[in-house]
Amino acid sequence: MTRIGTNDCSIVPEQHESVFFNGVAGAPTLIVAVPTFRDDPSRLVEALASCAAKAPFGLVIYDDGTGDPKMTANAQEALRHFPQPGFLITASVNLGRAIARNRLISATRSEWLLFMDADMLPDSPDFIAAYLKAAEEHQGPALFAGGSSLKNSNINVATRLQAAQAAHSECLPATQRNLAPGQYVFSSNILVHRDILNAVPFDPGYKGWGWEDTDWGISIAKQYPVVHIDNTASHLGLLPEALILKKYGTSGDNFARLASRHPDEVHKMRIYRVARGLNRFGTFGVSGVRTVSRGLAQSRFMPMSTRLLALKLFRAASYSPHLRTGV
Repeated sequence: MTRIGTNDCSIVPEQHESVFFNGVAGAPTLIVAVPTFRDDPSRLVEALASCAAKAPFGLVIYDDGTGDPKMTANAQEALRHFPQPGFLITASVNLGRAIARNRLISATRSEWLLFMDADMLPDSPDFIAAYLKAAEEHQGPALFAGGSSLKNSNINVATRLQAAQAAHSECLPATQRNLAPGQYVFSSNILVHRDILNAVPFDPGYKGWGWEDTDWGISIAKQYPVVHIDNTASHLGLLPEALILKKYGTSGDNFARLASRHPDEVHKMRIYRVARGLNRFGTFGVSGVRTVSRGLAQSRFMPMSTRLLALKLFRAASYSPHLRTGV
């Protein structure tokens, strides 16, 4: 298979894929790799184009089976105006987040891959240049995590809960994230060296939403430097209460998998301790906690501090039944 990063700049599709190429030749050292499912990446492509004058890089988008011709057309049109090598790989079936990211790794050959989610937006035109500078100064394989922000996010009545949760738990300065580097690896904005990508793939055993990037980050931190820097991107895809509760409520299997693979790290997490502790109340007790906390988290009449506490409790109650086997 020929991959982007070679002089002829081509990607050979697998059986269930089609490939669009914008025709710009080049062999960049850094590729921005964007897995997406139902999130239109056009705005991200346009924002990255503004970074092109500061540093050379390529772009590969992997549509993991969205099946939306309009979104495909939007992405292709954005890539036509992208001034550097750009590809859209469109899969006809949904394979999941881990497999999509592993496909991006196998389809490219650049020295560095910058993973971004399609609903992210760089906060600075120096975004790519800052990552290249960090990589050059480090001089060796490493993972650099730029962090996230709400600078350009659409915060409204429906998305205030997730915005508050992100501000409290995710949009943290590099100094704080570096205290637990593996646990704060969110694949929405990370630069990774090829040697690490080859040595530590994403675990395809994670299904649906949640925790596969934390597993990956912890696995990498055991073998390679994980360095957090302040080079943020905004999260545009904030969800209304019902959807964020649905994602948290269905990620229990993934959290249990994380706990079984990395017990030393996970057993120190507060969410794990609370989830395990709730099991003392039995099945009906946990179910009751889950029902009450769901209602409080969705109530827009409650103080945000109460809603955030309820959201955490709902997540713990959702994970609790998955942690009864001793993990």
